[in-house]
Amino acid sequence: FVRGNKKNQAIVIKHLEPLRKHLGPLKLPMNYPPNKEGKPFTDAHKKQLVTEPGMNSESVIVECLRNNAVLCQSMIPEDLVYDMAKLCDQEKDPSLCKSLEFFSLICQPNGSHTSPIYKNQLLVLEVILSNTFRNIASMLDAIFNPFHFDNQQQQQEETQIQYKSVHNIVNLLCVLISDKNVKTASRLQSNHITIETTLGAMHRILTNHSDHSSEHSSKDNKDEEVYKLSNSDYVLFGALLEFLSLQLDVLVVD
Repeated sequence: FVRGNKKNQAIVIKHLEPLRKHLGPLKLPMNYPPNKEGKPFTDAHKKQLVTEPGMNSESVIVECLRNNAVLCQSMIPEDLVYDMAKLCDQEKDPSLCKSLEFFSLICQPNGSHTSPIYKNQLLVLEVILSNTFRNIASMLDAIFNPFHFDNQQQQQEETQIQYKSVHNIVNLLCVLISDKNVKTASRLQSNHITIETTLGAMHRILTNHSDHSSEHSSKDNKDEEVYKLSNSDYVLFGALLEFLSLQLDVLVVD
């Protein structure tokens, strides 16, 4: 109804508040009535209640804004950005949250390689770096903190399982500093997401790959030690390379 139809997008976005009431999983009632026999609603019964998927309101909002720079420029309340971040932060793996697209979209509604909306870049960055959202902060730390992978091998494996699509957040960072946005790039730098930590993240991918390749080679008694990066590592490395390119373009003075 709204995808690619600006007239319908304008109609639906006027009802943003009712849509927002149904964001996220289905909400369970505070009180449960007894059944016909008068028996109480037990905890076992409550565990059987399904809350996912929800009403899909977030997808409707996203499609209302897609390719519509006018709405993204003028119809995005700040607290909606916080609500979307809260949805992502509630996920065990925020990198898989569908709402991540919302952040990129309100910054570049017409897609990559188009001029971003500067004020939305600033807003989204302040939201995702907020101390309120610890899971998002942990995900950023898993990518850019140079000491995150230097503890035990078990911690490395747990982190890789926990965040399956971290390239999504790196792609978002690319959007946030695109068009040479010095303010957002500098803000990230003050939050320890620097050229050096990006290089460190790329180095760890290659180092981990080299270590795994050597182990594989010795186990199979093969001389050849060249193995392809896993698909997830390849995609993440590509996203980091793009992010590094943008950082260099913004932060390095000739």
